[in-house]
Amino acid sequence: MKNTDKKDVAAAPVKSFIATLTAAKISKITVAVFFVAVWALLAFGEGATLFRVAEQSLFLYNGHFFREAMALPAGFLSYLGAFFIQFFHYPVLGATVYVALLAALYLLTKKVFDIPARWSLLALLPVALVLAYSTQLGYWIFYIKIQGFYYMALLATLASLLVAWVCLKFKGLYAPVILLWTVGGYMLFGAYALGGAVVIAVASLVDRIKGRYGPLYVASAALMLVAVCVLAYAVPQGMYHYNMYSNTMLSHMPFAGLPVHQWVDNVEMYPNGIFEYWLPIVLLPVVYLLLALLRGSLAGDGCGKKCWQYVVAQAVVAACVVAFTAVYWYSDVNFDVENKQNKAMWEEDWEAAAAYAKDSKLPTRQIVLNKNMALLKLGRLGEDAFKYPDGSSDIAHPGVVHLTQTGGMMNYYQYGKFNFCYRWCIENAVEYGWRAEYLKHAARCMLLSGQHKLAMRYINILKETLFYRSWACEMEEYVNNPQKISKQEEFRMPLLMYKYPDALELDDSYVEVYLSKSLSNIHTKEDARLYAEAAVVFALVRKDVNLFWDTMSRYISKGKLTRVPHHFQEAIILFTNLNKDITTNIPIDFKVKSRFESFINKVQDHKGMKEEEMAPLFVEEYGDTYWYFYFFVRNIKTN
Repeated sequence: MKNTDKKDVAAAPVKSFIATLTAAKISKITVAVFFVAVWALLAFGEGATLFRVAEQSLFLYNGHFFREAMALPAGFLSYLGAFFIQFFHYPVLGATVYVALLAALYLLTKKVFDIPARWSLLALLPVALVLAYSTQLGYWIFYIKIQGFYYMALLATLASLLVAWVCLKFKGLYAPVILLWTVGGYMLFGAYALGGAVVIAVASLVDRIKGRYGPLYVASAALMLVAVCVLAYAVPQGMYHYNMYSNTMLSHMPFAGLPVHQWVDNVEMYPNGIFEYWLPIVLLPVVYLLLALLRGSLAGDGCGKKCWQYVVAQAVVAACVVAFTAVYWYSDVNFDVENKQNKAMWEEDWEAAAAYAKDSKLPTRQIVLNKNMALLKLGRLGEDAFKYPDGSSDIAHPGVVHLTQTGGMMNYYQYGKFNFCYRWCIENAVEYGWRAEYLKHAARCMLLSGQHKLAMRYINILKETLFYRSWACEMEEYVNNPQKISKQEEFRMPLLMYKYPDALELDDSYVEVYLSKSLSNIHTKEDARLYAEAAVVFALVRKDVNLFWDTMSRYISKGKLTRVPHHFQEAIILFTNLNKDITTNIPIDFKVKSRFESFINKVQDHKGMKEEEMAPLFVEEYGDTYWYFYFFVRNIKTN
């Protein structure tokens, strides 16, 4: 057989498949690719972020938790959202559940609005908007006070569509179903139910009229729509005045379930307006209104003489879906690295926590703090602290983000500041509600500080969860057998650091500043080189020469020392050259001396240049030295 014949035979299945492609099949393939891509991005690209979302939530399997949720409008929706968020603890599982519900939203949209298969891309528009509303959060996951927020728009939209389907299925029940949904739905789903009531009413009216646009039909439709809008406004007002939700402000009642007041109260933070954050949820009912008006009019061939119009329309829909997904999907390298580090630290994977710091070219101070803490746990802080990218990148968030809300509690705990860690657990819980991360930190702090009864309070709460129960039982074992605590490697550094003063002073939410001052100013005669090593590095970060010599003398005095860490040698040779009056007998490695001489020679070769101009010329050769940090890493802003 000739080669050309073989190629034709091999290509035959492909040609056959292409020949069978129809508009419906192309739409189905596109939809399938969309859902698979979203699942992969969530499960593997955003796995650490999903884990952090779960840590910033809490779901308890007891009646008290349910009753507490139901005390607020949209409480049931919040309760359901928290239930589903817990599965993000295992990102692949959580992503699977989330995408499965997105797929249910897609299928239900097709069913309710009678969208034919070849126009199925239209049903992706609501999916893209709901996805955009959830994935835009970023640092908001630490500040939004509503439990289950990540899932709320998705679950509420699914509920609204189910009610719309009931209305269409039982045509004589339009009015009672819409009335029941507006009143009862508000109690369960808050503002989402009010918007859904209007969409349900329009969908029902379009089905009822079915192309009969006479004056009587139009007038009755308009009257019913106005009645639903008035009802949607009156329901939250009436419930407030009848004292059903006295714990909610009247101005917040129409927006129950939405973090509107948090955004409005900080409107000055948004130079481009806060509407951009609301846009996906505002457009969601608009899209459903359009689908309701198009219901039944999409049937027909759709190709033929007007095939190009169909192709253009589908391309526009696909472009809108991709655009909203891409634009609103929060993407920030530093945020991702912080979450990866946090997950690794909870898993006691300190090698990974340090390694992730290299993924950021201009890290936030949280990344640097996490990296230094990991290196200290690994015994490599003095050797490797400045071999990673350094700096203080601005946090990609319109407001002020404090480490005390994001990662400061972990730093305080590991440095033995149990009182400070516990203090911020309580303060954050008062402001934002108890979350799994707060409870875990509180339990560990009370356990290691000997407050075992108080530790059990938090352990017992965590035992009411699904995915933290085993962790809580492990902590309970230490409460029952305190002698085991000192034998655990994960507790070694916190317990060692806890030997020193842990007074509850004022940190003004500046975690790094407080730790630096606290560690640098403590004098102890005990053998605690780990503590002293951290103090030396904090002095180097502050570029405080006098403090460096003070902390360095304490470091050397802590017992027998075979070799001074690499970065400490770099600092010694630098500071003794900058101030010839300082002398020391601390031995310096030949390689450090030789490299320092070449560094000084290169500086002399570029004499007269500004430091910001010299930095790019030095980073490749000397970016892993303290000298580079001292001269070229400027404007360190602790959070």
